[in-house]
This record gives sequence, structure tokens and C-alpha cells, in this order.
Amino acid sequence: ENTNVLFARVDEKKTMDEIMQYMESKAEVKTTFKEEVSIEDFDKFMSQGVQTDGSSVVLPKIATLNNAKVDIIPDRNVNWYVDHNWSYLDEETGSSKVTDNQDVTAGGMITEVKLKYTKNNQVMAFVTLEDLTGSMEVIVFPKTYETYVDVLKEDAKVFIQGRVSQEEDRDSKLIARSVVSFDAMPREIWVRFADEMAYTSGGADLMSIVDRFGGRDQVVIYIESIRAMKKLPPGQGIRADEESLKLLKEKFGDRNVTIR
Repeated sequence: ENTNVLFARVDEKKTMDEIMQYMESKAEVKTTFKEEVSIEDFDKFMSQGVQTDGSSVVLPKIATLNNAKVDIIPDRNVNWYVDHNWSYLDEETGSSKVTDNQDVTAGGMITEVKLKYTKNNQVMAFVTLEDLTGSMEVIVFPKTYETYVDVLKEDAKVFIQGRVSQEEDRDSKLIARSVVSFDAMPREIWVRFADEMAYTSGGADLMSIVDRFGGRDQVVIYIESIRAMKKLPPGQGIRADEESLKLLKEKFGDRNVTIR
């Protein structure tokens, strides 16, 4: 069973109280929705998001929606910090309820990387992974370290999947199996057109840019006047780098090109 992850949309690292105040100031979502997300699921999760199960949604000074199905799509334009899944924390002690050898996924920022050499002169690493509530030690054995050495850097924001190692009277450790950078997740590039006429006149230019900068990031076309959305298929993805985004914004305007 994979560990759930809890996301907080914040522009800088904050305390849990500050995050809760921020979330309450934007919108309050009362829902029983739960989603388990593993490393393998993240391509889908980051591009499609999730939907609440028919909940009460309160938008202060705007509206109250009962039995609403609300799409929750991750925002890639802000920093992401991943917190513990509270269902795996003991309410009385605050300690983890995970068990020895349990497979989990942890996310956060790497604050320290210590390299060690084995008896066979191979490199392994002891990594400190920090999130909003604290830090944990991640052990990366030589084969895994060799595979993910480019990602295991200080200040890198990563998801680490692995196996829990518990010993009596010692803090739990995570034995790393795979590491994924936050930045490695595919993104969505939304291009907005005012109406169908604007899309008819600009669609060919858009496809020309997509063909020129082919990649794995998905292109989403949105026509504002009729509130219509179209996602281009994977074969028509774009590489959303500085050059391609600059060209898109020059052609269609800054406010009409966004990254999600």
C-alpha cells in the first residue's frame, strides 16, 4: 500500500498554521475525498489532477456549493512541499505509524547529502529529506545512488519511493528505491483564445511552434467565449523551456499562456 501525500500550495516554506490560514483565506473544501498516489501515478496526477466526491465547497464572499464535484489540479508555478499523511501519524505521540519493511513514498527538500564508500569502494549516500513537520534519513545504496546521482543534490525537491527500516529506540529510516525530481513531472501549457475566430486565425501558428519544440509537456487549448477546452494528444506535446514559452507569449500574449 502506497503512502498518501498531502499537498500545500505555498510560495515559500511556511509553518502548518500559516498554510492553514492561507488555505482558509482562499477556499474551504469540506470533503471525504482520499487519493493514494505513487511515483508511477504522478504523470497522470500532475496533468489531470483529481476530483472531489460531491462535497460542500465554500468560496468566501463568492458562493457556497453543495454536493459539488470540484477539480483539483496541481499548480506547477509555485513551490511544492509535501507533508506527512496524517493517517500515518499517531495522534498522541506524533510519531509515525508505518511498519518495518512497508513501502512508502516521501516527498520534500533534500537538505544534506553525505557520501560514504563501501568496502568494495562503491559510493552510497545518507540523505536528509525535510518537509513541513521535520526531517528523515534516507539511505541510498550504491546501485540506486548510481542511477539517481544527478537528482540527489542539496536543495533539490524530490519524491523518494522506498522501504521503511525500523529499529527499536531509533528513528525510522527510508531505504531508497527510486527518486523523482519535482521538475521531471510533465506539465500542461495552456494557450487561451478569446473566441473561435481567434483560434481559427492563430491555430496554425500554435501548431507550428508545437512542431518546432516537440516534447512531453501537454498543450491545452482553451477558447474563452464558449468555455471549450481541448488537450492535444501525446504525439503533439511541447518542450516547455524558456525559448518556447517566450515565443508563445510573444505570439499570443503573456496573459494567454500559462503553465500548470
